[in-house]
Amino acid sequence: MISFNCFILLSLLTLLKAKNLRDSAGASEWMLTEKEITSSRHGYTRNNISPYTEDNEVEYLVEGQVFMDRLYADLTKTRKGDFIHGTLFEERGYIMLHPNPDDVEGSEKTSLKNVIKDAVEREVSVRLLVNCNMLQYLWAVPFCVQLNLICGYTCCGIDSRHYNWVLGNLHTKMWVIKIGNETVAYNGGIDIGIGRWDTQKHDNSNARQMNGQFLGNTAYHDSVVRMLG
Repeated sequence: MISFNCFILLSLLTLLKAKNLRDSAGASEWMLTEKEITSSRHGYTRNNISPYTEDNEVEYLVEGQVFMDRLYADLTKTRKGDFIHGTLFEERGYIMLHPNPDDVEGSEKTSLKNVIKDAVEREVSVRLLVNCNMLQYLWAVPFCVQLNLICGYTCCGIDSRHYNWVLGNLHTKMWVIKIGNETVAYNGGIDIGIGRWDTQKHDNSNARQMNGQFLGNTAYHDSVVRMLG
C-alpha cells in the first residue's frame, strides 16, 4: 500500500511539474516544429500539418445561461454559405436558448428548432448527429424528424452504434459553426435539454422554469469551452 501511494504521489507531482512547465513556457518550448517532426520521421515530410496560429480565442463558459447565450449569438450570425455542424446528446427542439419571461413569443423564436429553421432559410448548411440510448430515442427521433422536414434533406441523424445501445452512448456535446471566414467550436458537458438552462445563482427564476426543471428543482452545474480560430 505504501509503494502504491508513493507511486500516485510521484505521478501527481510529475503531472504538476509538466503543467507548470507548459504554462510558463512559450509555444515553441512544448510544440514540435515542422523540422522536428520531419526529423522524427527519418526525413519524410508531412503535407497535412496545420500551422500553429496566434490570436485564437478560448472562453470557459460556466452554466447553461452563459453557454446558450453565446451559442445563440453564433448560430444567428450564420449566413448563406456558412455551416452548422453538431454532435449532440439529449437535445430538445423546443428548448429556448434565450428565455425571457417578459417576452414569451420572442423567447420561443430562440428555441433550437426555430433557430435551425431560420438558419436553413438563410441557406446555411446544417448537419447534426444525435447520440442516444434506448430511452433517448423517445425524443431523439421526433427531434430529427422535425429538423429533417424543416431542412428538406437529412440534416439530422441518430447514432446508437457505440458503447451500449440500451444503457448509454457517447455523451458528446460539440458544435462547429462557420461564420464567414471564422470557425467557432464548442465542446463541453451541457445539452440543449430540460433543466440545462441555469444561472450561477441556481435560483428558481421564471426564466429557468420556462425550459423545465432538471430532476424536479435540482440545480444544474456544468461548463463548455468556446474556441474561435
